[in-house]
Amino acid sequence: MKISVIIGYYKNLPFLKLILNHLAIQTYKNFEVIIAEDAKDQDIADFIKNHTYDFEIKHVFHDDIGFRKCKILNQAILISSGTYLVFLDGDCIPHPKHLESYFKFSKLGICYGRRVMLSQEITEELIRDSKKSLNWMNLLISGSKQIKHAFYFRFKSPTIEKNKGIWGCNWGLPKQTILDVNGFDEDYTTAGIGEDVDIEWRLKKAGHSLYYLKHLAIVYHLNHPVHYNDAVVSIGQKQLKSKINEGFYYCKNGLKSNT
Repeated sequence: MKISVIIGYYKNLPFLKLILNHLAIQTYKNFEVIIAEDAKDQDIADFIKNHTYDFEIKHVFHDDIGFRKCKILNQAILISSGTYLVFLDGDCIPHPKHLESYFKFSKLGICYGRRVMLSQEITEELIRDSKKSLNWMNLLISGSKQIKHAFYFRFKSPTIEKNKGIWGCNWGLPKQTILDVNGFDEDYTTAGIGEDVDIEWRLKKAGHSLYYLKHLAIVYHLNHPVHYNDAVVSIGQKQLKSKINEGFYYCKNGLKSNT
């Protein structure tokens, strides 16, 4: 089974390099990478042109005229060739078993994991030395948070959790499943809702279950300043409430509007 890894990216090439380096050491090898850039920086195009990996890299982008992550993620879906899609954010590096875990449980359908919150100290060390080990001991002494999510247990089984759901930085699903709900809703033009909370309720509304890959699908969130605030999120929350009241899991402004 081929996996398409879609990276939602915005203006942080050092972080992207780390992500690609950690994708290069995945134990599961049958995948492509699609960089979904919510901007249009020549540095990224030049980097892709001048660097070779053992996996194919595709790149979609558009003008930087505000938050349009949902739109560029839809563009990435349209050019994907994998039957299963795994979504990463441009500030999260994957555990070496990350794609293997998604492959192993792909038949369940929609799966998701959690993230370890790296400290500024260890983030800076990783940028200087991308081969630095991310074991629980150096995570602990570095001041990183959510270290409980750092432990990989090979024989752990997925669970269905009522009080946990999709985070846009670490989840996956069959390509056909997201096509069936018309992809991400491009009406969302502020961060924090459209790329995870909205897609989650629509998938559930369409009758799908979500499986939590705790201690299986692990990513490490690189430390950086927060790019949005509660006021921004509240805009998306109001949109979400309205859309839930309407009750349509197939969004009106999604993949279909791009074809």
